[in-house]
Amino acid sequence: MYKALLVGLVLLLANGNTFAAPGDDPLVRGRMTLSPEWKPVVYLMRMQHFDDLFSGASRLIVDSALVRPDGTFEIPASPGFIRGLYRLNVVPVTQSVNGAIYCGGSTENFNFLYLEPGQVVDMRADISSFSKSIHIESAGVNVRMEQLQHLRSELFSEGDRVRKIVEQSQTLPGGERDSILAAGIATLRRSFEQVNGLLRAYIDTAAHIPFSVVAARYCNYDNDLGRHITYFRSIDSAFMSAAPENPLVSSFHEKLAAYSRMPQVSSLAPEIALADTNGNVIRLSSLRGRVVLVDFWASWCAPCRRENREVLAGIYETYRGRGLEILGVSQDTEADRWTAAIRDDGSAWVQVSDLRGAESEVFKQYEISAIPSNVLLDASGRIAARNLHGSELEQRIRLLLQDHAK
Repeated sequence: MYKALLVGLVLLLANGNTFAAPGDDPLVRGRMTLSPEWKPVVYLMRMQHFDDLFSGASRLIVDSALVRPDGTFEIPASPGFIRGLYRLNVVPVTQSVNGAIYCGGSTENFNFLYLEPGQVVDMRADISSFSKSIHIESAGVNVRMEQLQHLRSELFSEGDRVRKIVEQSQTLPGGERDSILAAGIATLRRSFEQVNGLLRAYIDTAAHIPFSVVAARYCNYDNDLGRHITYFRSIDSAFMSAAPENPLVSSFHEKLAAYSRMPQVSSLAPEIALADTNGNVIRLSSLRGRVVLVDFWASWCAPCRRENREVLAGIYETYRGRGLEILGVSQDTEADRWTAAIRDDGSAWVQVSDLRGAESEVFKQYEISAIPSNVLLDASGRIAARNLHGSELEQRIRLLLQDHAK
């Protein structure tokens, strides 16, 4: 089943991640259709870890280039260029974090490339629909990445359609609006599951390991490792048999190992003790006796902000008087941006952060590698569920509150 995959892994292991010789630096060049809503800049980010693939951290940026008025740009690598997987990013003018990503829908703003010494990657794209429109014009392994994006093309159009319906429903009465939101989430989930079948076939037949790892990350669209763990363990075995020292492979392997260490459903949630916006330390244990949603988010995370406004605000308003508390744990590093996002989103619930970003010990303790993510606790402080969203989240909260009231 994994013959083609193993061949690709062996080839990559033989190549390794080596420094290019002087004069052998790669070059990414292309032409963009510009838009006033998007910065005329292309960012190049190095991907060495499974969790980096969808990370918005600016620390991953290794280079950038201005897009000229005629739409052309070039990114020459630095003298210490390392062969491997990279990500190209573009960002809206309203986004202050240059590494921020938008996943799903036509505004998806990134694409992966495998760069090698002496290689020139030619590409073209529309900056406002970057992932959907990108075309790799040069030959080589990066054509495989374009093929992977084509497998996901249904998600771009379906994501746009559902988002438009949800936006148009915002003026409707609460119950009708929530019903439309729930139907939209269900539709998107079905689309993701259909595409996942194509992604798995791609992984099983791919001859290039980095793009297979990217495809695996796309499979985990809901950040719920448990739903995909059986399949992931099967491909992890194939990956590790061929290329255990490759950083993408080893980090994927560690990710699965960490899953067995993360706080599981029915276990007591680990303590959280972080400062709120006023500097007062809030302890998770002090909220026992209430159903608690621990929500992991950040000001630069567009899906998090949308969920704050469109889902959590309504849930909190409805159930706060019935025994619900929400504890927002931010992955921000700048206090001003964190507090501004809280104010702008109308997030009236408890908010805490150590402002250490992805290095926060709380995120590591809960094995949070992508946001938005959440953990739902019953009134005794035990984990009842992880990563529920939309109508599924509200329904589970309602049931837990009913049980607690008995």
